[in-house]
Amino acid sequence: WWLELHPLGPCADDEEGSDSPRHAFEYRLRLPWVEYGATHVASYRGALHPRSGRPHGEGEWVDDAFHGECLHGVWDDGAPRGPFRSREFGSGSAFVSLRVVVAANHDDPFARSRPRVQRIADAGALRLGVASVECSVSGQFFRRFPHAQLLDGPAVASRRNSRLLSGATAAERNATGVGRCLKLLAGGSADDAAVAAPAPTEALVYVPGFNTDLKFALKRFGQLLALANFPPSFAPVVFSWPGGWNISYRAAQRATASAWMASDFLALCEALAAQGVTTLHVLAHSMGAAVALHAIPMLLDSTLLASGRFRVASVV
Repeated sequence: WWLELHPLGPCADDEEGSDSPRHAFEYRLRLPWVEYGATHVASYRGALHPRSGRPHGEGEWVDDAFHGECLHGVWDDGAPRGPFRSREFGSGSAFVSLRVVVAANHDDPFARSRPRVQRIADAGALRLGVASVECSVSGQFFRRFPHAQLLDGPAVASRRNSRLLSGATAAERNATGVGRCLKLLAGGSADDAAVAAPAPTEALVYVPGFNTDLKFALKRFGQLLALANFPPSFAPVVFSWPGGWNISYRAAQRATASAWMASDFLALCEALAAQGVTTLHVLAHSMGAAVALHAIPMLLDSTLLASGRFRVASVV
């Protein structure tokens, strides 16, 4: 009973024969006994879900209320999932939502680090998925941003499409999982990863520090990506390692120099190369720098770089 809705249907100012007509409705706030405030118009132009009729796929939403949102990007059955760009109609505050590939070699919860520093049991097979991060990029301060959520996974690549991947090596499973994640970067859902978008040729891999859960790492990395405005040729990736907790500082420190940590980082690079990525940029923070610096010698000695089809362009 908070909103009085009046559907307007397709707008009269649409071009004749347009493939994507603009649908609109009027609304105003009301209480059970009285309506109040101005009447506003919201409209949507773009793809619709074949069953529910809600926005689905690429589309544009416009709402002329002061705090109404003008949003262009990818929708998932009525909800904007990103990537998208938006702004408030009246204030002009702007937001960016983007997708990030997640590659983890642990099974810690999404928003919490466990005290134990332990590799996943399926050695060499990374947990792969895609997350969405929405960030405020201009205007006033919004306390709830950046906001990160998982769209797909992360799950061990061998557990997904197990019928197709049965008998495959860890490297083949990683390559298949990374390929699926790279397709999801441009938009679409887990059910339909075939999105028409150019394949990225460069990867920016972020290695977070000690006691950094996956959610916080995504928020920090996502805000940088939103402000930097990288081109589509860059694939943003978080390499999430078991960074431990306050009581496990020394264990985490030992893990950064371990052979299995360097091996898992190399496995990620090999999976990216198998999907057409030719250039690697590494961005490491705090104890994550130790992970990167111990892994890079193994990478330099690998056949991956010797082949000439993959190179390390920068390490920050």
